[in-house]
Amino acid sequence: MFLIDTSFVIELLRRPSTVERFLPEIDREGAKTTAITVYEIFRRRSRMSKSEEMAFTRFFRSFDVLPLDSYSAEKAAMIHEKLEKIGEKINEFDIMILGIMLHNGIDKIITKDRDFEKVAKYLDIEAIII
Repeated sequence: MFLIDTSFVIELLRRPSTVERFLPEIDREGAKTTAITVYEIFRRRSRMSKSEEMAFTRFFRSFDVLPLDSYSAEKAAMIHEKLEKIGEKINEFDIMILGIMLHNGIDKIITKDRDFEKVAKYLDIEAIII
């Protein structure tokens, strides 16, 4: 199972040729995304065309969107603490995404964001960089 990160969603809808090689494997293994990704996309809704907004809306309706619940938030807090202890800093949204991912037993994330690659070795996840 893959977790689809915000950067992958953007690439898929704006520049599909950059990610099409990953689609067969995602279809085989399945994929989910997070409420954090939905937020990151739509917080800039005013900059989107209507057709782009509709494309993102259709995309999110076609995937399971995992919430940031109390269990995921607790996992995220543990990740934050672990990274802080080793002096590694990453974006707070990414930490929440990781918390959701780990709470839901997902071990692969597909993204353009190298922060996930940096922390993969500490969290026993696979970060697939597009």
